[in-house]
Amino acid sequence: PSLRLLFSDRLLGDFMMLIPRFSRWPTVRREQAFQSLQQVFQQHRELVVFADLNMKLNLLWVSLKVRQGGCWELVGAVREEIPEALLVASHAEVLQGMAKQKQKRRFRFRLPFRHL
Repeated sequence: PSLRLLFSDRLLGDFMMLIPRFSRWPTVRREQAFQSLQQVFQQHRELVVFADLNMKLNLLWVSLKVRQGGCWELVGAVREEIPEALLVASHAEVLQGMAKQKQKRRFRFRLPFRHL
């Protein structure tokens, strides 16, 4: 999970899940998915701070309180109800990727350069 922002003196994590073609699902199936998500979030109400399902992007964004294993627990619960949901990234993963890119660049420039 990420340590994205401070909310009432508590650090929050977040993650995104892509639900392919969710906006094209039949209305009944979408409603069932909404209800399933509400149940998941209700069962994990001690963790979930904010959830947004963007229909245009077919993207579920969830912010949660940081707790060891909490992110994976919630992702697993969502996938159990909506198997098509794919974890895109958590904020921490994005930051780790950026840090690795910086290290690669730094390493590249540290190599001795010789003129021929």
